[in-house]
Amino acid sequence: MTAPHHSIGRRAKRIALGLSCAAFAILLTFWGCQFILAQCLSHHQRSIAREIANWGKELSVIRSDSEARHAQGMIGYIEGYYPVGEGYQSNMSSDAELEQARREAIQNIREGLSQYRAAREQRSPAIDVPVSSSPSRD
Repeated sequence: MTAPHHSIGRRAKRIALGLSCAAFAILLTFWGCQFILAQCLSHHQRSIAREIANWGKELSVIRSDSEARHAQGMIGYIEGYYPVGEGYQSNMSSDAELEQARREAIQNIREGLSQYRAAREQRSPAIDVPVSSSPSRD
């Protein structure tokens, strides 16, 4: 009589072990996917930060009215370009790097616009290129 009871205990242990292994595999897969997604997002944010920094560098030197209008438009574009927030957050350092690149680029562009406007006013005081004085949304 003890043989069937002993057999049920082994079967229960095997089932419990199998379920435990399956649960562990599911959790490991979930955590692994989360890790991979976080790494991909972090890489994407750093790429976006580099792109924004390049825009800030390129648009900080303005030589014409059309470049000034383009730079002015880019300020608003950069403010809304992949903003960090719910649904688009990575790790703290990547988030901070992206937002810092955004602030610096906007500041560089505004300084370029101010310099261009000042230079234009010295050459032709009657003509003014509008420069936004509104603060950035970061």
